[in-house]
Amino acid sequence: MSTPLTDESLDSHLPLSAQRVSPLFWTSVPIIERAVAWLDELGVGDIVDLGSGVGKWCVGTALLAKSERHYFGLEH
Repeated sequence: MSTPLTDESLDSHLPLSAQRVSPLFWTSVPIIERAVAWLDELGVGDIVDLGSGVGKWCVGTALLAKSERHYFGLEH
């Protein structure tokens, strides 16, 4: 990834109504970065995120991960 991943860069792809509430409801980039480090360190395979909301965690971890795992986000 050539530019740093930020909450603003991820949120900019969401509808405006979702951008407004993103800080309240969805995982921030520093937490996503920590999760990616753990997943990569442990060699975790594919991920299913139940209750994924707008999918910010799945997209962020997919962009930052060093492995080729697949992400599946499911939301009601």
